[in-house]
Amino acid sequence: MRFRSVFFGAASRAKLGTPAQQQRFRRTYSHLQRPDSERFVEGGGVPETKRALELSELLKVQISALQVVQGHSPFRLLVSRFENELIVAIGKGEPAAVMLEYGFKKVLSIDDYAAYFNDIDPLSQYKSWGLKHLYERNYNSKGLQPKYDVYSERVKGAFVVSDPVDWGRDIQAVFPAERLGMGAFRIALESIYNCIHSSPLEYTSFGKPNPFVFKNAESILTKLVTHKCQVKETMMGEKCAFSTIYMIGDNPKVDINGAKKVGHPWFSILTRTGVFRGGGTCGIVLPDATKEKVIAIKKGDAIALPFGAVTWWFNPSDAEFVGHKAGQFTNFPITGGNGIFTGFTTEFVGRAWDLTEDEAKKLVHNQTNVGIVKVKDGQGMPEPSAKDREGMVVNCLEAPLDVDIKNGGCVVVLNTKNLPLVGEVGLGADLVRLNGHAMCSPGFSCDSAYQVTYVVRGSGRVQVVGVDGKRVLETTVKGGCLFIVPRFFVVSKIADADGLEWFSIITTPNPVFTHLAGKTSVWKAISSEVLQAAFNATPEMEKLFRSKRTSDEIFFPPPK
Repeated sequence: MRFRSVFFGAASRAKLGTPAQQQRFRRTYSHLQRPDSERFVEGGGVPETKRALELSELLKVQISALQVVQGHSPFRLLVSRFENELIVAIGKGEPAAVMLEYGFKKVLSIDDYAAYFNDIDPLSQYKSWGLKHLYERNYNSKGLQPKYDVYSERVKGAFVVSDPVDWGRDIQAVFPAERLGMGAFRIALESIYNCIHSSPLEYTSFGKPNPFVFKNAESILTKLVTHKCQVKETMMGEKCAFSTIYMIGDNPKVDINGAKKVGHPWFSILTRTGVFRGGGTCGIVLPDATKEKVIAIKKGDAIALPFGAVTWWFNPSDAEFVGHKAGQFTNFPITGGNGIFTGFTTEFVGRAWDLTEDEAKKLVHNQTNVGIVKVKDGQGMPEPSAKDREGMVVNCLEAPLDVDIKNGGCVVVLNTKNLPLVGEVGLGADLVRLNGHAMCSPGFSCDSAYQVTYVVRGSGRVQVVGVDGKRVLETTVKGGCLFIVPRFFVVSKIADADGLEWFSIITTPNPVFTHLAGKTSVWKAISSEVLQAAFNATPEMEKLFRSKRTSDEIFFPPPK
């Protein structure tokens, strides 16, 4: 028997209001009634069962959900990966119902998810519809709140089931930033246009950081005070002029850089609000390289710098830019008041740089600052390149997690796989976040590495035991503390209620740890007879011991 496949497009989603329209639609697809036809329907936004019922009623032909293939139907294939993970379904229609029908267990629509966070959408105050209030009325009044905690449980995936209605809010909700700033719409419009057309979108931007904006504002201010100045000149013989105009903003790339490019009389002041969370620019010249790499640095970035690399660091804003480095002895300045060339005679410097002795003396002795230089207003600096970040930087806050234990903790490991340069440096690292009251399994570096651990935030207790079985460290730590774990010493940590986060430098580029508790524990691999003899335990006790911690890995959630 031969089968015919029939595909419906967007027409199947149309609202065919008049009988005449419905009749024409049924007549167009009347061959669906043939027994040798399979029926496939493309569409989206509602479950296949509901789509099948709609079409069966419309076409007067029995269509089952198995005959309906929609744009989001392939999501079924991901159930095994995300079945018990918290996911967000995005789009118009019934995106959450679609994902639940596929077998996903923990689903929130984007409307429901956004309703939990008052400030997730910076433009909500300008919108006439009230999704948050709608959610509160429909869900809270009926007691249908989800059984999982969206404030602490990590969202593992965002599924776009159909095109959303509120593009701005939905992009903001899934975008890894505090909030999208001015110009986000222009970027979205430009991206869509450039994807559709062969030539890029041409436009003129009159907003910041275009110098025109600042010069125009200065011109308007000048006109506003002209009359007052004229009166003052007449009465007191004084002139009015702007010595300084302050640009106060919260966006380094737009507000601050714009004012710096214009220069005098503009002076920039950065406020700490949603856009800015600290960052800067780093220039790196690797050994044997002939060109520098200019990299944008932000919170969570880890950079591997091999011996001999020459670097400069630039803070483009007026706020604090902080980084942690592994000891002052590893750095020496080649410029500045204490730079290397201040120790050479002008004869040697002049010969090296092909300058006269007077030129060399002027160049070297103009460097009065020690290590830190204040960049003059209007003086440009190299712009960072996204390409230069490749292979140089890993953001520990955005990188895929190597271990993620629900209610326990998570870890990101820096090694030669995700940051190849650590192989040249000879060091690895990890960033560990331990949930409140959770425990990190006792363990040690099995490749004889030292661990230098810096506590980033939170608090908790640490115990370290040496190779002779003596406890060498027992202390409470908090953000700002640092401690060292010698090779083959065993360390364990328990977080306080606020959790515990630490960053460790490890003296090997590919750290490997042996854990003494949990399902990956070395005890699980050792035979029962050996355990009984080693612990002088009865078979019953050994069996009880082996039966514990069979599902937990290296992080143990707090006892229930």
